[in-house]
Amino acid sequence: MAIRYAKRGPLRFASHRVLQRAFERAVRRAQMPVAFSAGFTPHPRLSYLGAAPTGAASEAEYLTIRLSERRDPAALAQALDAALPRDLRVLAAVEWPGDDLPGRLEASAWRLVFADLPGPVLDAAVDRLLAAASWVVTRGDGIPGAARDPARGPAKPARLVEVRPAIVDLTRQAAAVDGSHGYPDTCAILSVILRHSTPAVRPDDLTTALAEASDGAVPSPLEVTRLSQGMLQKLDGVTTVVNPF
Repeated sequence: MAIRYAKRGPLRFASHRVLQRAFERAVRRAQMPVAFSAGFTPHPRLSYLGAAPTGAASEAEYLTIRLSERRDPAALAQALDAALPRDLRVLAAVEWPGDDLPGRLEASAWRLVFADLPGPVLDAAVDRLLAAASWVVTRGDGIPGAARDPARGPAKPARLVEVRPAIVDLTRQAAAVDGSHGYPDTCAILSVILRHSTPAVRPDDLTTALAEASDGAVPSPLEVTRLSQGMLQKLDGVTTVVNPF
């Protein structure tokens, strides 16, 4: 059984482990006939695919649940949704034979909202980034061995990430066009399609590249939301990301 779910509100800041515990508890409350792994410490056979980074909201997260007996996916999805916290919502559920779902998750469509950022500044950064054949950013805490505040925990090793090949599309939207989301006119909204790659290019890697392309004028986004995750398709000449179900 495969489930598409949303991660919204404050729960976008929850770690992956916290979300795992929430689903495991909800599965028990919903009395789902979940299969367990073998060994001395059996675990419910739940697999999370292409999880959004901590801090990002999402309308297209995927989870597969191996069941010990066949049940109606719609009924199980309804019971699971009722058992989850209100900011985790089950959007769709289907029977999914086989293990090919990860291969269907080719790319993600994101919406990035920047507060108090003039549109022309973002446009110039986007144009410079798209004009480059390669753009490498540093992920982590920079130079290995550099001083770090102990209160922030151990330093993450620096890693170079090639951003440019993963970018399928960058398009700025006017805040007025997207007014249904309640963003003020001073916000700049960027629609992004990122192809899944190894290593995965995350929205924060992209915003690092945009900051570099604008000499620091593009700040960190106010809000990051994954809108869809699936296969790349062209509809009326426009490249989109279509959820597998």
